Formats: sequence, structure tokens, C-alpha cells
Amino acid sequence: PPPPPPPPPATPAAAPAPSNGHIVDASPGGDASGGGGGGGAAVSAEEESAHEVAQWLLKPYLVIDPGELKSKVLRLTREANRHQHAGLHANAAATYTQALALEPPNARAVAALYYNRSAAHRALGRHWEAARDARLAAQAE
Repeated sequence: PPPPPPPPPATPAAAPAPSNGHIVDASPGGDASGGGGGGGAAVSAEEESAHEVAQWLLKPYLVIDPGELKSKVLRLTREANRHQHAGLHANAAATYTQALALEPPNARAVAALYYNRSAAHRALGRHWEAARDARLAAQAE
């Protein structure tokens, strides 16, 4: 019998929506308001967060100034910790993932992010992911 046909070519698909409740709505509007900046309504924290997530998804390999990198990692870590304490474990795991994607150079910070993401996965019943992140945390230290 002839070999099976090759799979169809991959088409650019939209990035999967994170399981993070405040960034699921990727519809135009808030952030994509035309960029007029005509002194209108201020951008909400939710819109700003959605914009940063979109930038992260669309431009994952940007070169970031070390001071800016540290600031972003710390901000994302605080946000993830707030989600974790509020019981929003899926949001916490997604936000820890964003911080890890920035590839902070500090090994202890990386270990803490993996450890905290492991705790979020465990709380969600994702035991395999929790074990993987715990191992990565141990390796990072």
C-alpha cells in the first residue's frame, strides 16, 4: 500500500488563550483602541496586562534591558503570588510561566518561580507538571 499522505501544511494559528481569567478576551477593543492617545479614558490595569501578554506572545525573543527584565520578573512574580494567595491557581501558574519565559539570569529566582509554579500545579491536581517543576527548581539551584 502507498504511504499515507503528508499532513497539511501548518497554517499560522492564533496563540492559544491562556487559562488566565483576566486575559482570555483577546478581542479588539481595550488595547487596540486605535492608538489615538487623544487624552481619552485611562488604560485599565487589566488592559495593560492584556497588552503585555500580547507583546509576550507575539514577540517572545525581544532583547530586554537587564534592569527592565528584573522589574518585569518581579512584577510578574508579585502578580502570580497574589493569584496564588487568592486561590486562582491557574492564573498563578500562567503568570509564573510568563516570568520564566523572560529567562531571568538569577538561578535562585528561577528556582523560586519553578517551585511556586509547582505548588500552583499541585493545587490544580496537575501532579505530573508539579513534579516536573519541582525537579526543575532543584536543578536550577
